[in-house]
Amino acid sequence: MGLTPQQIEFVEKYLGVALSSLDLTADAPRSKDATSALVAAVRDTTTSLEGLRSNITGLGHDDLNRIANSALRDVLKTETSALVRAVAAWNKAAPEDQPGLAAGVLSELGAFRQSLSQSAVVKLCEDNPFGVRIAITEPMTQALDKIENVVSG
Repeated sequence: MGLTPQQIEFVEKYLGVALSSLDLTADAPRSKDATSALVAAVRDTTTSLEGLRSNITGLGHDDLNRIANSALRDVLKTETSALVRAVAAWNKAAPEDQPGLAAGVLSELGAFRQSLSQSAVVKLCEDNPFGVRIAITEPMTQALDKIENVVSG
C-alpha cells in the first residue's frame, strides 16, 4: 500500500513538492514504511508548530501574527523538498533501478540531517519561551533513520 490521497495532498501542501504526477498510491512494499515515516514526522512537526503559531497569534500583535503565519509554516519546507523528491523517485523506480537511486536518497538524508542539526530556527522552536512543546529533531531523525534502513536494504 502506498500513500493515500490525503497524504499526497499533505506533502504537496506543506512541503511544496508536486507528487500528483508520481504513482504513489500503487503498492510499493519495500518503501512504504520509509515514506510513511517521513510523512508522519512532517505531519507531527507541523501539528506541533501549529500550536506555537496559535499561541503567538493569540497575543494579538499584527507583526507577530504575520511572522507566525508565514515563518512557522515554512520551518521544514525548503529542507525537506529535495529529500521528498529523492524518496519519491526511489519509490517510483522499478526494484532493479532503486539501488542506482539510493545514493541520491542517502545524500539528501545527509544534507537534511546536517541542516536539521544546524538550524537556528529548529533550535528556537524546540526551546521556545511560549511553553509549547515542539518536537522536530527527534521525529525527523527517527524518520531519516527508517528511510536510510529501507533504502540501504
